[in-house]
Amino acid sequence: MHLSSLNLCVIGRVRVHLGRQRKVRVWDAAVRSEMIRPIEAQPDFEQALVTGRKVEIESQGGARAREKRTAVTEIRIGPVAVLPPKERAGEVAPLPAWLVRVLEPDPPPGEEGLEWLLLSSEGAATAQWAERIVSWYERRWGIEEYFRLLKTGTRIEDRRLRDAEALGKCLVFDVITAWRVFSLDRYARDAPETPAETVLTADELAVIEGVTEAERLRPPRERGQPVGPDIRSWVVLLARMRGWRPKKHRELPGNEVLWQAYRQLQTMVRYRQSLRGPP
Repeated sequence: MHLSSLNLCVIGRVRVHLGRQRKVRVWDAAVRSEMIRPIEAQPDFEQALVTGRKVEIESQGGARAREKRTAVTEIRIGPVAVLPPKERAGEVAPLPAWLVRVLEPDPPPGEEGLEWLLLSSEGAATAQWAERIVSWYERRWGIEEYFRLLKTGTRIEDRRLRDAEALGKCLVFDVITAWRVFSLDRYARDAPETPAETVLTADELAVIEGVTEAERLRPPRERGQPVGPDIRSWVVLLARMRGWRPKKHRELPGNEVLWQAYRQLQTMVRYRQSLRGPP
């Protein structure tokens, strides 16, 4: 989830360049005239219709790692007309839209405050519409992350199947695997104390523990010791099977590493089950 962004929450058929200096035309009641302002300046002229709304900021790994936290925000909404680029000013009419600003006015010390600027082709100057548009945007990031995993993990865009039926069968397996990996990542980050046995099967747990112990993939002080019951510990072990190691600023693996590790795990689980024979 982005902390600071200008994005679209569009229900319709329009697109707007994401620059914060994009100009909008608005009615200014104070001077009783239309004004033209940069899109990032306009929300300051609107009254906050929603205050104290909590937004869950998800954890993130990598160079910009952060812990999960809750931001207390205010929301402003107002009507604008988005002006076209100068080179198309005579060809395209201004686009009526609703501009929504979500702001965390008092972020914790040392934290980047949350700020979103959203454009919607549907809405009204009410608290109910402001919250509805923001809720659409909040759902977007989970969807984006899932489909990014689906594309990078399965390389679904590289499929060269000849008919829709074959593609549909392929998609069934890819979608299930992508969701499985996505859920493992979210459990490890946002619900790390979840018992691993409620997320992974007994065979998956047995293979992870057996491989990481046999190949000495666990840190020396942990070898020969029982693995913790929490899902976070097991996700870290799973990633170690692909050669990943925790670092100071990256304590959990990314989705691509998890994807590779999970595919390897399923091959090992099927082999284990074949050796055991039919139930």
